Amino acid sequence: MSTAFTRSHSDGAEVERAAQQMIADKAESCFVYAIPNSKPGCTVTLEIPKYYGQHPTIITQDPKHALKTARNQIMMVKFKSTKDEDMFEACELALAAEALDKSQGIEALPDSTEESLAEIRSEIRAHLNTIPLPKLRPVAPDSFDRMLTLVVDGKLNGPLLAEQRLLHQTKSTAKAVQQHGRASAKMFARDNEKPETDSGPSLRETLLKRLVAAVPASDAFNKTTGIDRYVRHAGTFSGPEPPAGTKRAENKKTVQAAAASKFVHLRATGLSQFQSIHPNVYSANISDLNPLKDGHFVLAMKPGASTHPEIIVGEVLTMYSKNTNHDWIAQTTSVGTPLYIYVQVYRLVGGDLFTSMACQSLGTSSFLQIPRTHLLFSLASFSKIQRQDVASKDPVTLVTLCADSLALYQAFHRARSALQVSIQELSKSAKSKKVEDVAHVSGDSAESSSDSGDEAGA
Repeated sequence: MSTAFTRSHSDGAEVERAAQQMIADKAESCFVYAIPNSKPGCTVTLEIPKYYGQHPTIITQDPKHALKTARNQIMMVKFKSTKDEDMFEACELALAAEALDKSQGIEALPDSTEESLAEIRSEIRAHLNTIPLPKLRPVAPDSFDRMLTLVVDGKLNGPLLAEQRLLHQTKSTAKAVQQHGRASAKMFARDNEKPETDSGPSLRETLLKRLVAAVPASDAFNKTTGIDRYVRHAGTFSGPEPPAGTKRAENKKTVQAAAASKFVHLRATGLSQFQSIHPNVYSANISDLNPLKDGHFVLAMKPGASTHPEIIVGEVLTMYSKNTNHDWIAQTTSVGTPLYIYVQVYRLVGGDLFTSMACQSLGTSSFLQIPRTHLLFSLASFSKIQRQDVASKDPVTLVTLCADSLALYQAFHRARSALQVSIQELSKSAKSKKVEDVAHVSGDSAESSSDSGDEAGA
């Protein structure tokens, strides 16, 4: 007679573990197995719940998170001796007791009575009456008739602004400003004054010092919980930028390079029909020899223009990489590295001339967020592109493309409808790639489980 085992696994989260425990509590019976240990109190007892008669269920942690947990347990803080560990625990208990004493002291304070509240109110009124209010300047008769020069030589006229504020501020505003200034001065003086007698460190400070001293110095950065645990396992870096040359920095660079290479491969497949426009379309003309930086010009498909696709000329303002916290990057050598870039749009005036006054109806500049899927071509290698700043009431920048860059713009413009379809497919492929990989792994696992089941049945 064969026994069919079932498995219930989680990633170790408290909610899932609680759900597992609730399921185990509903078991009809349990199979108990003990792993003996010669040390008293260290025998491990396993209880395997049974359902519907003789169907045991094994409660486990899924292999991915179990591997991470096992690895982190190896890197846990290791004390040099039992004495140091006991000292560490004693300091933790003493800190908890000290915090409890403070809480009990606060709870033991008597409640306020009406008499005490009235006394406090009277003291506040008496103190407020001693505060001299600033004398407000009388408003000049011609204050509302004369023109105010708020900007002088391209800078705000600070004295005039301060004068107008004093003329028009209310008594309550003047009072609040004076009180805030006086309170800030008192706080500054209190922070800088030195006590006459040095009473030494407090109990809490002493306990914290002993607690830090009990931890081995070699384990200072081997954290097994929180952000550092997630960073070390998943390669997702949401903390501060790691120092160059460290293992974490190398891991981050490797992960980003692999993700960028995968996107370039998808892009080469999705835009293969446009290789005739330029051989470097697959890489958007971005490489180690031709990196993309702030201030370079690019050709891109305007996002969101579904009915009327539009090719734009943009100047790169800033770039952000694909990360947990979107990191700013100064330059990129791969079109797959940035998650998106911000550009200033330049509108075609005629011929090879483009203007920064992109919004013609409002007469203003336009700025767009361009996803990496919509980035078509970098013009950084075209050195003959000319730029001219026109001084006027509203500053305008004129850009003149060279013959080669203008030919690329025109070629992409003619193929804009087909480009839009290909970019939409590329965006879907980039989003679904992870799903396909997970499904492929799950399918392999299912086939493996099926094979195992067939072998068990045989």
